Amino acid sequence: MSIQSVSLGTPALTAASYKSADAVSLATQRRAASTAGGLGATGGLIGALVGTAVASGMTGVEGSNFKSNHAAILAKLDEQMKLPVSTDLSTAYTSVLKRDSFFSSRFNPASPTRMEVEVIGYGLSRVEGEDEDMFTPFLNTAVTLKAPDGKVLMNRVPAFGVATAQGGSGLPLHRLAQDKKLMRTEWERAVRANAVSFQSQLQQRHGQ
Repeated sequence: MSIQSVSLGTPALTAASYKSADAVSLATQRRAASTAGGLGATGGLIGALVGTAVASGMTGVEGSNFKSNHAAILAKLDEQMKLPVSTDLSTAYTSVLKRDSFFSSRFNPASPTRMEVEVIGYGLSRVEGEDEDMFTPFLNTAVTLKAPDGKVLMNRVPAFGVATAQGGSGLPLHRLAQDKKLMRTEWERAVRANAVSFQSQLQQRHGQ
């Protein structure tokens, strides 16, 4: 890269960046599909038909009513997820740039060559492989590097992070909803995981 200096813009969020926890109704649908599969496997054609009916009923009722049935816990989760996303990312990415072998000597907050960070998604995701539905914070970003004349030097480079990648464990929704300190701890793990992903992407691009 022919870059003399680089700065970091304020990470940008949109209303669509936050993925509300009511999307976990998909977990209910997953359980319903599993139930259907189990009945189908043990009951032949009739079992399969019954299983399909059960799945249809569960996804139709539980899926459509998930938000109203769990309104209190979802409201708490939405409140807990009102986090200083932009500030946390700025701190983490600044640290990455100051440590990076290529950008450390070029990092200058006043530089007109700027890294623009877009938060493309954050919230809670289900942890795969658990018998019980467990969830972990996630944070996904896209980074674009622009020269002063608007030329794109690095276009929407993705970085992904989940708390479990930094020592976190899947947790029940009610624990995350009720414990602000726990949510903050797990969120910080997700930020660190995203920063590690960002650092890896930078290293790949300047051949480290």
